[in-house]
Amino acid sequence: MFLFTSKSALCKDNSDGVIFVKMKLEKYIDKLDCIALDGGYLLHLTKVTSNTELDMINFCIPIHKSKGIELSKEESTFNKMFGSFRSKIEATFGELATTFKKL
Repeated sequence: MFLFTSKSALCKDNSDGVIFVKMKLEKYIDKLDCIALDGGYLLHLTKVTSNTELDMINFCIPIHKSKGIELSKEESTFNKMFGSFRSKIEATFGELATTFKKL
């Protein structure tokens, strides 16, 4: 696991997706790595993967249901397990925040 922090920027000009693209992940991860993301980053993945060795297989996101079609039992189970995994990561960030003083 690695932790990448971005420079502070105004939210009105720098959404999470914009900052995600600006991070230039291809400089920091290998083509065999996989990064867990929430579904909000899906729209920005093509910008991250274009002209790099990275591909969609380098990113894991929840399965979104299509309009009028329910998720299968397996898809629901995946989303529940993936959500649990992401919650554990968020808890780790919370622990880090209480461990180190803000600059």
